[in-house]
Amino acid sequence: MPAPGPRGGTGPPKVLALLPWGDAIEDVLDTLGLSLIAFCTGMTDGWLFGYAEAPLMRRMGDAASARIRAPFAPGAVGRSLDALLARPAAECS
Repeated sequence: MPAPGPRGGTGPPKVLALLPWGDAIEDVLDTLGLSLIAFCTGMTDGWLFGYAEAPLMRRMGDAASARIRAPFAPGAVGRSLDALLARPAAECS
């Protein structure tokens, strides 16, 4: 029997590859004063790592609404969103 995966399911773990597009990695690392080797062997924090870890977390969807006046949590109504947040009245015109 397969071992439980990171989300409690069974089977092989799923893989998500993130490919930052637009710049070569060195374009970013050079501005930080990091070498490619230092990035690959020692860096463990930053936005790219956050994106890579995000699918392992509980998903939460929020949205801002121009039609509600107070925060609303649909909860039992549906699972598309966890909360609807009221936009400030000045932005609703």
